Amino acid sequence: MRRDLSRIGRALDHLEGWWASLRDGGLGADPAVRLEVLVRSRFYDVILDEAAPARFALEARMLGELFPGAADAASALVARASALAERAHTVAQDLLRLRADEAWRETLVQRALLRVHDHEA
Repeated sequence: MRRDLSRIGRALDHLEGWWASLRDGGLGADPAVRLEVLVRSRFYDVILDEAAPARFALEARMLGELFPGAADAASALVARASALAERAHTVAQDLLRLRADEAWRETLVQRALLRVHDHEA
């Protein structure tokens, strides 16, 4: 049971480190560039498609229920997994929203330029 909890902790350490390297590397970058870096890293494949944090949280939760002496350690792992998934999800949503906002701004500018051009013609 301790080995299982330790293994989950190491896996979360790896995912959190990966996330920190991605997030820290693109904080000042354009949202579209940051989103592209995140997508190319395949981090979201692991977080969303493979549901790694959810699987680790489920496993830790089960260990905590089966071994009451491990409940506190298991709860801490569940919290870490949930927090990582939530942070990654929030960043992706924010970047997608910023990219969409920029696309709308560009569209509106183009429409405004077309109107000016039509009035001048």
